Amino acid sequence: MADLYRIFSDEGLAGLLPYATNPNSHGYQILVDKIRAGIPLSFIRTQMEAPHLVVKNGTYQALFYTTPEKAQEQADSLLAQGYKPTIEDLPDGHGRQGAFLWLFDHGPTHILLDDTISVPIDDLADDVPDYDGQPTEEHMLRNRALNGATFYYLQQAAAGLGNLEAEITWTKAMHRGTFLAACVNDVTNDYPPLCINVHGRQNLLIYTDWRQVQMDHIDETPSCITVNFEMLKNILDSYRGSVLLLNHATCALALDMDLLEQIEKSATDTRSHEPTATSIFDREKKGAYSLGQVSEEDWDRVDPTPDFLK
Repeated sequence: MADLYRIFSDEGLAGLLPYATNPNSHGYQILVDKIRAGIPLSFIRTQMEAPHLVVKNGTYQALFYTTPEKAQEQADSLLAQGYKPTIEDLPDGHGRQGAFLWLFDHGPTHILLDDTISVPIDDLADDVPDYDGQPTEEHMLRNRALNGATFYYLQQAAAGLGNLEAEITWTKAMHRGTFLAACVNDVTNDYPPLCINVHGRQNLLIYTDWRQVQMDHIDETPSCITVNFEMLKNILDSYRGSVLLLNHATCALALDMDLLEQIEKSATDTRSHEPTATSIFDREKKGAYSLGQVSEEDWDRVDPTPDFLK
């Protein structure tokens, strides 16, 4: 039997990976214990201040590495594909548990360690929430599934990569989603929306969950009301000339009525196979579309296969 503690002493956490493929193994337990204890790890995040996500076994997973060098190698590969990755060290001490909970709220259920082993976040952090969606008297609004779909789709779109599966997953999550609309606590004026001015245009602040609200308002959390997708359209209809700004602190996605209608068409599958929008970003696409599948005439340059089939 291999001396796993000796292997860890000689090779570090990476040396345990071949012995940790079975979640019931002693090697896996040592791996988890070392991560929980604070051994250094690096992970990849995006320009949206969110973890870079991949899809594996039908779940969103975050890229983690046992050394900064391995993280840099992956970051260089992602950069060459059009992404804009950033390497960040996972906090140690008390900050580690909070970091894993932050990670979980952004969508991933696992970390993918050295592109090899998937470790569930609830093995690495205590008190991982087991609820999602509608708030109750005991729980604030959480939208882990919506967040995962949003951040994964937008990181693909920002890189100019067409991914119809990611698009439909996101638009359906948006269409059936519950959101928080920030408002001014002024009952006499019917709680007007909280807004900021961006390039001379009024942006009404909406969020996918309370963590996103708190990330955007560090000093004082504003009042919010829960709204569904149809209500988002009603808000825009009431404030003509304005746009909705989704998750200002992270993805900061501007949603006008045209984009909301495109999302609804995609989610309800009433649109044609042809793309409905060339870009929701101010940049050139690589023969792909941010809302819609890659055009067949571009298949010689862009792989149209959804990630979940690769």
